[in-house]
Amino acid sequence: MESMDWSQILERYRHLSRGFQNKIQTIQKKVAKLDKGAEVDVISKDLEDLDSLFQEIDTWIYMSSLEDTDEVTRNHVPGDMSLKSKITRGKAKIKKAADYKNVKIDVEDVEDAHITTYLSFFEQLLSLLLGNALKYSAKSGDISVSSAKRDDVVSLSIYSYGPIVEFDEVDKLTEKGFRARAAIASNMAGDGFGLYNAKRVCDMLRIKMTVKSEHAKATEINNVRYAQFVVRLLVPYNIYM
Repeated sequence: MESMDWSQILERYRHLSRGFQNKIQTIQKKVAKLDKGAEVDVISKDLEDLDSLFQEIDTWIYMSSLEDTDEVTRNHVPGDMSLKSKITRGKAKIKKAADYKNVKIDVEDVEDAHITTYLSFFEQLLSLLLGNALKYSAKSGDISVSSAKRDDVVSLSIYSYGPIVEFDEVDKLTEKGFRARAAIASNMAGDGFGLYNAKRVCDMLRIKMTVKSEHAKATEINNVRYAQFVVRLLVPYNIYM
């Protein structure tokens, strides 16, 4: 792989490693209580979550090194999922980080739908988009997720409030390594791989992704202009459709 590809793997690993550390510390505390008569099954959910984190970094490495996206259809089998369940799980994964920034994540307007797709890649997509929204959200901000069923797709929208994206930058957001000027000015760490890889996953899953920065209600925080940012996905009910 190119050196930049290794950079995105390491960036993603740093993000996920915090989850590893937090989850392992939680398990250690619960295991210590087992000697005091606690039930073994109290840690089963934590172990499942830890396994999920390992699977996520494994999927990320696979995706980052993937040169032929058609390989996904040749080597993976789609599965069925509940959209609302996956979004709720995605929210739970970043809850601790969201609490630290005092950012609220609202999923009340998610209309459930039955989807057939490549599950691990869809989970990676949600993780990328929710993580990106949280990363660039101002402290005490809000992230909201909504969905609506249409005849042939589910429209899924993620709203957040982050550094403004100028009109001449919007079309470049999914380019490898690109970062908007306001994002750079905010001094938030990043290499410009989040939306680039999100677009790659969307292409694999036949999902149409659009992004928009709402300028109408822009405000300034610490000398950086902020505005509502919207990522909208049109997700087919079945990957084969």
